[in-house]
Parts: sequence; C-alpha cells; structure tokens
Amino acid sequence: MTPNMKKIWRLPWRGKMVPHATLDITRECNVSCESCYNLPWKGDIHKPLEQIKRELAILKRNRNLASVALLGGEPTTHPKLYDIIEMVHGEGLEVEILSNGLLVNSEMCGNMKKSGLTTIFFHIEPGQKRRDLPRNASHGDINDLRREKIKTASAAGITAGLVLTVYPEREADLKDAVTLAVQLPELSYLMVTLYRDDSVVESLYGDINNGFYATGKKGSGNGLTNMEMARLMKDEFNFEPFAFLGSNINPEDPRWLSYLVGVVYENGKMAVSASLKASLLEKTAMLLFRFMKRKYPMHMPQNPKKFINQLTLNALLGGNREANHALLDAAKKDGSEIRTKRIFFQHLAELDEKGEFTHCDWCPDALVKNGNLVPICIADREKDNIPLFRKFPELAGVLPYVSIADIPSPIEEYAKLAEDLNIGGFFVKRDDLTGSDYGSNKIRKLEFLLGDAKRKKTKRVITFGFAGSNHTLATAIYTKKLNMKMTAMLLPQHKNGSEKENILATAANNADIRFFKNTFTIFFGVLSEYLKSLLTEGRLPYSIPPGGSSPLGVMGYINAAIELKEQIDAGLLPEPDIIYLPFGSMGTAAGLSIGLEIAGISSRIEAIRVVDANFANRTNLEKLIKATLRELRGISREFTPSNHAGRNINIRGEFIGDGYAHPTPEGARASGIFRKYTHIQSGPRPAIKISPTYSAKALAALIQDAEQNKLAAKNVLFWNTFNSKDLAIWTKNPELRGISRAC
Repeated sequence: MTPNMKKIWRLPWRGKMVPHATLDITRECNVSCESCYNLPWKGDIHKPLEQIKRELAILKRNRNLASVALLGGEPTTHPKLYDIIEMVHGEGLEVEILSNGLLVNSEMCGNMKKSGLTTIFFHIEPGQKRRDLPRNASHGDINDLRREKIKTASAAGITAGLVLTVYPEREADLKDAVTLAVQLPELSYLMVTLYRDDSVVESLYGDINNGFYATGKKGSGNGLTNMEMARLMKDEFNFEPFAFLGSNINPEDPRWLSYLVGVVYENGKMAVSASLKASLLEKTAMLLFRFMKRKYPMHMPQNPKKFINQLTLNALLGGNREANHALLDAAKKDGSEIRTKRIFFQHLAELDEKGEFTHCDWCPDALVKNGNLVPICIADREKDNIPLFRKFPELAGVLPYVSIADIPSPIEEYAKLAEDLNIGGFFVKRDDLTGSDYGSNKIRKLEFLLGDAKRKKTKRVITFGFAGSNHTLATAIYTKKLNMKMTAMLLPQHKNGSEKENILATAANNADIRFFKNTFTIFFGVLSEYLKSLLTEGRLPYSIPPGGSSPLGVMGYINAAIELKEQIDAGLLPEPDIIYLPFGSMGTAAGLSIGLEIAGISSRIEAIRVVDANFANRTNLEKLIKATLRELRGISREFTPSNHAGRNINIRGEFIGDGYAHPTPEGARASGIFRKYTHIQSGPRPAIKISPTYSAKALAALIQDAEQNKLAAKNVLFWNTFNSKDLAIWTKNPELRGISRAC
C-alpha cells in the first residue's frame, strides 16, 4: 500500500530552523564497506580541533541547532575524540556519533558519556570486512555483534541506534534490522540509507542555502525509493510513516522518512508494537518548543511516563486510536515496559532523469564544505576550490562564496617555444578552462560575487559591459545555473566580429539584454531596472560592476595566487619571475598583486592595458587594492600588505593600439607565433584560444620582450584569461540571430 504523503506530517524544518547538522572529523577508517560516499582523501586524515571549532561555528551561524552528529571515516579513531565531544556538548548541543563500533568498549563508552555524548549509532551490516566478524558472517553473527555493542553503550547510559544500508534485491537486510530494533529494548534508533551509485555524480556546485547544480549521469538512482520502503514497512510490520521531509524539487517526495513506533515488552520480550500517526498534539508541541527555545527538537530521550501521556492525547487529537489503545492496554500489565523506537529512511542525493540535482530539502545531515552547507552524502563531490580558505580558515563562512569554477586551472609548459624565443622557461596558466561550460578569469570573481547575491536572496543580477563583454556572458551562464535572473546593460563598442557571438550566447542563457548609447543613458536604465525589479520581484537586483572587479570579486584572484603557490610547491612549475596578463577592469591584477605577496611569491606582473587609461590606471588600481584589503582586515588581521599596494605590477600601455576592442597587428603576429606551439601541444584539453583584443595584446608584449632578449634565463608565466570553450551550443539558435543586429 502506497502512503498518501499529503496525510503525513511534513516537518517544518526550513532555513535556520533545521535542528541538526554533522561534523566530519576524520577520514581514517578501520572497516571496509560495500559502498561509501567518501572519496579518497588528500591532506590530514584527522581534522584539527581548531578546524572543527570553526566548522561548528559556521553550522551554528546557519542553523539553530539542537544536536550535532560526529562522523567520518571512523570518528572513534580521532585522537581528540573526547575533546571534540566535550567542545560540542559545551555549546549546549546534544552530541551523537556514527561509528562502526570496532573500537567501542565499556571504557570508551564511559569516557564518551563523561565527555557529553548522548547517542551512538552503530554501523554494523552485511558485506563489511571487519576483524570482529567472520569472513562470511551470517545474519545471526551480525545481530550478535550488534546486540553486544548496543548493550555496552546502553550500560554506560548512552542511547543506542543502528545504521543500515539497503541494497537492491536485499530487502531481507531491512526486515532483519527492523525486527531487531523492535525486539531489543536497548535499541532506540534505526537509520536506514538507500544505496546509491556515487560514481555517476561527477561534480557538485553550490550549497544548501542557495541551491546546487551538478554534473554527471542523469538518473543516478538505483530504483530504491522511500515510497517502496514505506510499502515494505506497511506490508511486513503494519507500520505507517510519522513524518517526512520532501526534496528541494518536490515537497511531496519523501527523501527523509520517519517512523515513531511504540513497543511494549513483557519480561524483556516484545509483546505489542504499533506505529504512531502524527496528530495536532505533536504539531502544537513542536511549535511551542520553537517558541520557548527558538529552535526545534531533534531527538527526545526515552521517558515511559511522557510517552504514555502522548499516546493518550495523540489518540484524542487525530492519532491512531486503535493502535494507541493496544499499546496503552499492554503497558498496564505487570512486568511490562514501554519504549519508543524511531526509524529513519534516507534517500541520498542524486541526479534525476531530467538532470536536476535532487536532495533532501534542507538536509538535516549537512556539513561544512568551503564555508557552506552541503549534504554529507554528496559533500566529496563538491569542488574544493578555496586555497584562500585553507590559508585563512577564519574567512570560511564569512566571505560569501559559491563553488562554480573548475579549479585549480592547469599549468602547461612550452619548452620548445621557450627555446626558440630564448626564454628561460615558458608556462601558461589556463584560466580559459575555469568553467565546465565557459572559462575565463570572470568565473573566479563570480564565485564570490554570486555567492554574495545568493546569500542576500537576490532574484536578479544586473551587470554592465560593452556589447562583446565576456563578463556579461559569463554572468548570464552562471546565474542561469544558479536559478537567478540576469540583466545585461550593454554599451556600443568597435565591431570586431566577436561581439555578435557573445550577444547570442548571452541571450541563449536567458539574460535580458538592454542596449544603451552612452553612460548617461545607462544611468536611467539602471534606475528603471531597479524600479521594475522592486515592483515585480519584491526586492532590488544585485549589481555587479564591469568585469566583476569589486573588492569582493578581487578575492577570486587572491585565491588564484595562493592556488599558484600550491602548484609551485607541487613542482608543476618554478616560481615565475614575470607574469604577463591583460589589464582591463583591473580585478585580476589587483587580486594577484595582493595574493602573490600573501603567498610569498616575488613575481613581477606585467599588466598590459587593453582599455582607456582614464579607467585602467595606477590610481584606480591602488584604490581597488586598498578597498579589498580593508574588507579583508575587517575579518582577519592576518592581511598585512597595504602600504605597497600594487608595487609588484608594471602597467604598460604601448600595446593598446587604437583602443578597446581594436585588434592590433602586433597582437595578431604574437598570436600566430603562439599558436604554432600550442597547436602541436594541445593534448586532451581544448586548444588555447587567444582573444585578439585582450590576451593577444599581452602576448604581443611578451613576444617583444623575448625578441629584445629581456627574458633570457627568466621563468615566464602567461596567465590566459580568455575562454577556450566552444560557444556553438548557444550561438547556432536561429531564433536568436536577430538579437545581434541590435549592436
């Protein structure tokens, strides 16, 4: 029988009012399971206590927590386990731990209880390779070990639970675990996870508060659903669901399904069991708890007297009277004991048949990744892009951020080019590959800017540029992915052919494009856009400056400089003597200037101006750098570079030619020389594309310096900021061809 989800209580956990979260404290593990959603780990196996404290602080900023679960890996292997439990408990939170139980004994249980542990969930199931079970363990062997561990925890005063993974065609494992949960008085919880093939979700971008998009194989589930589990629970045990949480896509899709079961034991043997139906009592109690405590409860301790009262009132206020009375009658008998059992089913996150990333709405088992909240079952697929946060952990969760870039971007060496041009070493930093759909330096800036827009719950983003703007195109692509609207405010530019392709691709990504004759008219256009958004969407749009070059956007290239340092330390290239890049909206140069000094890299930046000197100049650059440092110092005093803003940048204007968007003969020649070598050495990556009006001018400076013998014995890094991904998927739509004629 399929349950009608509209008749089942949908829990009111939303936003900050989700009462639970998790802390991933270690990746050391001493048991091998059939499936594990953790990927191979790089870095320290055990998280330091200070990092765990910071992650807990982020969780508390995002949620009014009642409880936190510690997990891994195997959390009991962490050398600071008791300190971690004590630290979390000291924050007024109930502490749970998910353990395979291998190291758990009476002494450890006593120490964990003394430190403040409330609940332990034992993950002991068929298919595990573990030294405390025979190789081909029977269900009887497994249940004996479960009983031993559960009774050990219970004897120490710790509430005990069990964790189980259900695999296709192995529903017998579930029946066995539910039967044990009902029969064993000391077992209070059963947490059931439906198996998922984790390999089909390749990459994840975003966070719980602001939404995700993911890449991978569509339809990554395996056929098991919570609706099927509900039918099985009804058919085998006559249990009905108590409450549920829907998905981020469909509120009626039970991704997290909860049962509240009462069991009466007579002389230690199970006599009567029945599931409860949520009534007005529980819904009112939940609201009263929120009113008094400013948070919702997560777990309730065993209390037979309170449960008997609940059964009585529940029956009067909409519960299952017949089942409740059966429990109440059995509980009156001499030698009887009544207990509650809570059974949870988790349908893990996946890509559905439409390619939409589906997860439990406001996932109660979220953890911190890149300073944001991510479902634990998919967290290792979230891109870990933030060397800045690794170096300055206090920035995580404070600086707004959304993971959208494919970074670190590759380093490529061109030894033959270096030899022929008498350059000591020639390397390319391929920021043209920073996005799955569209690369360029813009993506790094948008990680912070769109993170801020999402944090502020903005529905629409407006940004500015010339008609062929790569920045407005990148913004259109990634606002669409993040389910935001976008308006591009464009000014005319010299027609060089590329502007039509960019306009078509921008329009294809659902951007509203508005053309203006000059900056005077664009001012009134902005006022109009603000008023329209306020009236139609209920809030002002989020404004991003040209090129994304605000103090927040600059963070993307502080992060990039620290990323470069990690690549140098990994031996991918020597420390560059000189870095060549285009100098337009100044954000890339400003971020690298700060980041190189922070990272201890002494490279000189050759910034080749591609826009008018009235905009891109030393004065404006130093203002941008100082504004960025002020923002950072408001968070951390570790940011000391200040009095020498931009001292590692040499601005050069002799390669601009006739101005912005005008190709030059020197740029065309330099691109031709460069293309000879990159065409041969393209490998599996897309061939490098050079913008004739941006990166070609930076290349022209580099080639000229090499031909004048200024780069002999110098390690040179060319930072490619253009996009090398193909735009044809957007520009071939005949319905959009008329748009480009507006420019």
